Amino acid sequence: MTDPARSPAESATRLRGIALMCVAMLMFSVLDTSAKFVSRSMPALEVVWARYAISVVFAVIVLRPWTNWRVYAMKRPWVQTIRALLLLGSTVFNFIALRYLQLAETAAIAFAAPFFIVALAGPVLGEWAGPRRWIAALIGFVGVIIIVEPGPSTFQPAALLSLAAACCYAGYNLTTRLLSGTESSASMLLY
Repeated sequence: MTDPARSPAESATRLRGIALMCVAMLMFSVLDTSAKFVSRSMPALEVVWARYAISVVFAVIVLRPWTNWRVYAMKRPWVQTIRALLLLGSTVFNFIALRYLQLAETAAIAFAAPFFIVALAGPVLGEWAGPRRWIAALIGFVGVIIIVEPGPSTFQPAALLSLAAACCYAGYNLTTRLLSGTESSASMLLY
């Protein structure tokens, strides 16, 4: 099923993007699994600090910001700061939740983020979702509800931490989209 209007170069770019997304999801799974394992013996905030300290080192090595400072100049520093804090909040809430919940539960609750993104994309970005996207988001959200079982006898308060992580992650995605027109990918990654 190829689109006749799409060139081979566009198809290759899309396939590369899909492959990179799959690798990223694998890496996030490894990160969450590692955080769950390490958080047994270390406080969650130390695990978060290590995660970001390692990320900064790798980003600086790969991006070499000293070679072209202009690429890293922020045009919207407040939005960049809010975006960074949302990602930090998502990680902190997720890593704390991982101490109390199973990895599968935190991952399932994280799937609520697309629902929040669809709900907020219209008011925040002016990108209103159509019926198909709403149906897909609602189906995913129903799946989250089924897995979490929010009844009084089975509900765990730590699930709220995971839900807060999903909300922060949704905000992070929305601010990333908001910044994509004015900020470079490299500056957003570094900050």
